[in-house]
Amino acid sequence: MQHHSRTQRQLKNLAQRIFKEISSHGGQVTHKAIRWMQKLRRSVSRVQGSIPAFEKRRLATALTLILGAAPSQAQTFAPAVSAPFGLVSSQNEGIDPIFGCSLVDLDDDGDYDMVGRMFGWSSIYEVHLGFHMNNGTPENAQFSAQEVDLFGTPELSGWDDWEIYNGMSIDAVDLDGDGDFDLITHAGYGYGDNDNEDSDENIDWESPVIFLENMGNSTQPVFTTIEVNPFGLDLSGIAAGINVNSGGLIASTFVDIDADGDFDLLGSFSASGNGGYAFFGCENIGSATSPLFASPTLAPFDLPASLANGFVLAVDCVDLDNDGDFDFTASVDFSDADPSFVYYENEGSNALPTFGGPTPSPFGLNYGDSESYVFTLFSDIDGDGDFDAFHIDNDENYYYGPTEFLFQENTTPSQIAEVNDNIISEGIVQPNALKIGEIARVQAPWDEARIVNFELIDLAGRIIQSGQRTNGFSLPTHNTLPGHYIIKLTHKQTGQICSSRMLIGN
Repeated sequence: MQHHSRTQRQLKNLAQRIFKEISSHGGQVTHKAIRWMQKLRRSVSRVQGSIPAFEKRRLATALTLILGAAPSQAQTFAPAVSAPFGLVSSQNEGIDPIFGCSLVDLDDDGDYDMVGRMFGWSSIYEVHLGFHMNNGTPENAQFSAQEVDLFGTPELSGWDDWEIYNGMSIDAVDLDGDGDFDLITHAGYGYGDNDNEDSDENIDWESPVIFLENMGNSTQPVFTTIEVNPFGLDLSGIAAGINVNSGGLIASTFVDIDADGDFDLLGSFSASGNGGYAFFGCENIGSATSPLFASPTLAPFDLPASLANGFVLAVDCVDLDNDGDFDFTASVDFSDADPSFVYYENEGSNALPTFGGPTPSPFGLNYGDSESYVFTLFSDIDGDGDFDAFHIDNDENYYYGPTEFLFQENTTPSQIAEVNDNIISEGIVQPNALKIGEIARVQAPWDEARIVNFELIDLAGRIIQSGQRTNGFSLPTHNTLPGHYIIKLTHKQTGQICSSRMLIGN
């Protein structure tokens, strides 16, 4: 008991030092504070398996109160503008509009393209993808008109007859670690049927997860195959877990929410007919290259277990208060009020998240006059190193469009302080906020290590650079695009991992 108490005192003392360091620099996160935060995360990770559950909860609460008192660097978003960067709906051209969508560099040309799940009378029973390709630059986006199934038509092989009904959210992520982006979407239900001389079998799927593996590569993607419930994902039991009927809507996002180097799943299940919603999570107990997901658990990281009003169209994880960890957001359509962007602040850390809230429409983010069916996603669309907001509005005609695209630019400057500190001992990047063309110095924390493996990873999970280096090395940024990155260092002999964040701006 004394050992546990001493450990808790040491961790709380370190958290106090972090708070004082940030406060003494006007609320800015200094390099010293970043090093101490990394040390705190590693220390908590090392001892959490040996501390009893009730003491672990008490420790997490104490650290949350200390770190949560540090001034957050809230961002500010400009008023919304419509039809940004040439994005207009395809509805007037007789093409089903996209509903759920994701911004991702599909063709490896350095800018973000848009891929969406089409939803309309000709798409509702199948999986069709709509693309708005970015023909501009990382700093000046210009999207093309919507193109249907540009990289192939997804098909479910092995069945004479099949159907995948409903489902709107879509996420682009390199889930299998092969260097290109795959797509994940969902459906309300699905079935496969073989009824011929050679076979008489059928299968039904409730709330299936639909995996569209990229069968091409990072510059020429191909999405032609459908796999149902991959990597152990099975969300069919969520409805029963919150005592609602099946046939609801699932929205999800993939994020390394526990800072262990692989993608986990956070999502929401909404009952049919505005019957309420709940948040769930599926931990990746596999790896970054061979994922395997545990069964879904309700109310992960203190997110609400069940809310009686409304349904969720989309969820996302993004650092909206500039404190270095992922916050959680939900686009909620309430049955008795206008829709709202809802923010759950991460009051814990990257390794031990704890979500507070909810806070509706913070930082100037809002849906304007829309009355329903609108959701939000984030991307650094203008290459200035922060995340801007896109709102996808399908208010006019239920899910079927026309879609209106709204944009709110993030007008907040970088908040990371450049403080002189020549002592590098905790696995940091210095400086960790720099311009293209500048050189960062990367230092691993293992004094005895001669060789480390390094990876430069963007926030979509894509490995931008990788290789082997000595314990300390220089990292040029001449050929790197603006944005937020994670540098991951792996001890070649022991396999230990440390990481640090880096912001590259113009």
